[in-house]
Amino acid sequence: MQYVAATVLERGFAWLIDAIIVGLYFLIMAMILSPNTDNERLFYTVAVILPPFFFYTVLMEWLNDGRSIGKMVLGLKVVRVDGRPVAGYDYLMRWMFRWLDIYMTLGTLGSVMVSATSRSQRLGDVLADTTVIQTRSGRISLKRVLRLGFLTKYEPKFPQVLLLTEEQMMLVKEVMNRNRKIKTSGNHRALAETADRLRLILDIDSKLGDKALLETLMKDYVTLSR
Repeated sequence: MQYVAATVLERGFAWLIDAIIVGLYFLIMAMILSPNTDNERLFYTVAVILPPFFFYTVLMEWLNDGRSIGKMVLGLKVVRVDGRPVAGYDYLMRWMFRWLDIYMTLGTLGSVMVSATSRSQRLGDVLADTTVIQTRSGRISLKRVLRLGFLTKYEPKFPQVLLLTEEQMMLVKEVMNRNRKIKTSGNHRALAETADRLRLILDIDSKLGDKALLETLMKDYVTLSR
């Protein structure tokens, strides 16, 4: 089952949360250390300010399974697009090009690439073969999302849909929503690949188009599971 890639806005908010955390660290340390002389200020800069500023992101993601504090708050995570575990080298590659993607271009390059690439990757992600995904798809009940009062007389067409979990169906719903709200080739491809994957998993032989099939499976699942 496909994961849903994080949006530019979600990644931006995660970055902002991390920036606030690092800023608060600087403020607290400045109050504690209170450097007065030039030597003290030099030590404060080299030993206290620079390491978190430079290495916070790469160390947090490396030690915390692809999640900085900002990503944890937003329910995001760094993964490899080929499904393999993310290695330290991959985190380092993302971090190295973070300066170009975010800081040197004021976030413009990263935002454009995440919006334009099929896997929502900034330059560092492309080179590391990673992306950032959403991990909270199941946090809202599927029945609440779909508001299914109108399905009282509906007859399901694919009962094997119950082989899927509610979390998987929430991912399908998010893929559909993304394709409906943001018309890009990447979102359209994600919809088609999700439909093909479900045809294979559920052994479906139907002439329904990709969108119609996913909508039907969604209604079938909620009708049969309530």
